Amino acid sequence: MKILKAVFCLTLLFFVDISVFGQSKKIVNYTSKIEEKNKQIAQAFIDKEVEIIINLFDKDAICMPEFQPSMKGTKAINEYYLEILKRRQTAFFNKTILETMQLKNNIVEIGTFSTAYQNIEGQKTTLNGKYLNIWILQPNGDLKLKAESFGYLHNINNPSSHLVKVSKEHSTYQFPQQLNTAKDLAFDLMALNTLMEKSVQTRDGNLRADFFTDDAIFMPFADSSKVGIKSIRTHLIDYNSYPVKIDTINIYNEYFEECDDYVIEYPRFYVKWHTSDNSGVGSGKGIRIWKREKNCSMKLYREIGIHDHIE
Repeated sequence: MKILKAVFCLTLLFFVDISVFGQSKKIVNYTSKIEEKNKQIAQAFIDKEVEIIINLFDKDAICMPEFQPSMKGTKAINEYYLEILKRRQTAFFNKTILETMQLKNNIVEIGTFSTAYQNIEGQKTTLNGKYLNIWILQPNGDLKLKAESFGYLHNINNPSSHLVKVSKEHSTYQFPQQLNTAKDLAFDLMALNTLMEKSVQTRDGNLRADFFTDDAIFMPFADSSKVGIKSIRTHLIDYNSYPVKIDTINIYNEYFEECDDYVIEYPRFYVKWHTSDNSGVGSGKGIRIWKREKNCSMKLYREIGIHDHIE
């Protein structure tokens, strides 16, 4: 009997219920593995060991920092981190994992981070942010970063200081071609993005909120994560109340991946806007996780929005 109890306890340790935001999902516990890798990243920032960071990425990974254009492949990501760490002497870089979930061979990691550093002019900066990463499970059981995306919880005084000019050789990229079998899903996502364009163009916060599940998490630009539909709806109605006229809006995806009842989408957007005394353009990217509902409709389960800085 004691042996059976011990085996049962070990089984419970091997499987965990991740329910930080009220959604319980039994998965193999990759959280501890990711925590160890995050510790490696933190120390690498302090020691300026870019090679350690790059070795944690899949060779075809995509990296989407706030303000920086998307980069795909470790050569481009290496250029970015070499320059960023050259500019900074990092005092600390801490991540807190809030949620992990497994979607086939993808491990989604959501959390917050804080970092403090001194630039080459001696100016000290502290940043707080949130992130959504996707790790891909390797044949040997290891994990590699397949997608990294992060933004801040507040406005940044000097966005240009976060930009790195990646060489032309490595700055262009493309995702793999979607399979013909994904045509129906591509059509569904195109229709949803077209409707989303309408919600943005008409500044309809309620319609935009209707895209989300009741237990969704939305991570908007320069703000805290919004957890649950009530918080998301309040945020979007308030955000869309500003007197801005949307002249042009284009929302589309670069790639998507079906994972049983979920879809991982890599969206992009371009917007041209004006007010009574100003005008401008904006662009950005992010990661969305759609969830197939019981009625077969798709709703947003997790989303992070990342803005480009256009000079």
